Amino acid sequence: MSDDAVGSTEYRPGRGHQWARTVSAVVAAFALVMGVLIMADESAQQTNLLEEQIHIEQLNSIQIDRQSFELESQNELIRQQMDRSECVDHLKAELAGIQVIATASGGDLTSDVEAYSQIMKDLIDDCFT
Repeated sequence: MSDDAVGSTEYRPGRGHQWARTVSAVVAAFALVMGVLIMADESAQQTNLLEEQIHIEQLNSIQIDRQSFELESQNELIRQQMDRSECVDHLKAELAGIQVIATASGGDLTSDVEAYSQIMKDLIDDCFT
């Protein structure tokens, strides 16, 4: 009778051992594939997190640039207001000088008034243009 007879109850160590090795190899291959899939999933999640962080940093950079521009605009307005304030103070001083000269001279101020009018016009143009 052959060794492969159906219904044989003889112990054959080679066949069961081979079957166990095959099952073990299949389980190991499955575990390896699952490990690779899990690592790929974790890598994808980390990539997504990094992309989100980069996007957040870009948004923060845009916001900082916008705030910087707004502050620079406000600083420019403040500088202009200060320049105008200095011009107004200078105009007031010139007017006071004209009043002193007009009061002191008591005579014909036509030429002086024309000269001071031109000075005042130039100062006003400088201050408000």
